[in-house]
Amino acid sequence: GAPPGDPARLAKEIAAQGRRPSAANTLRSESFQQCFGRDLQEALEWILRYRCTGEIDALNQAWDLYFYVFKKIQKQLQRIKKVELQHVAPALLRARNLRLAVLGTYTSTTTEASIVRIAGFGASVTVIPSKQRPRKINILGSNGRAYTFLLKGHEDLRQDERVMQLF
Repeated sequence: GAPPGDPARLAKEIAAQGRRPSAANTLRSESFQQCFGRDLQEALEWILRYRCTGEIDALNQAWDLYFYVFKKIQKQLQRIKKVELQHVAPALLRARNLRLAVLGTYTSTTTEASIVRIAGFGASVTVIPSKQRPRKINILGSNGRAYTFLLKGHEDLRQDERVMQLF
């Protein structure tokens, strides 16, 4: 990332991100493009203008647009209580009969034949309305049982051993 106080490098990084092809491959990403695409494109144009001219006002215009989009997204996120995987992660919803063991079911004494593997994922993820907004996901085991897991929000998931095992 760009160091604080280096607007030229920050502008260069934002411009590089903005030029990447948009992968609107889910209903949610298409909706995001429709809702915020124009503002984000305009912000990118201000960034490119700043890179050409060095005008700090152009950078401020871009910042104002990015902040506006951020606030709109923040407000929308607070209203989300349930997320349908078909709209945000269709590949995860389609995943079936994985070789991965269901988290917490495997021990050193588990035999190959008795491993409870991930057979699939529940169709939706529930967002718990609390400060951290953790998500509840169901993993379907090869034994026919549903296993519920809580994914913590706003935390370094790499520190969560159970999530590490999933990925």
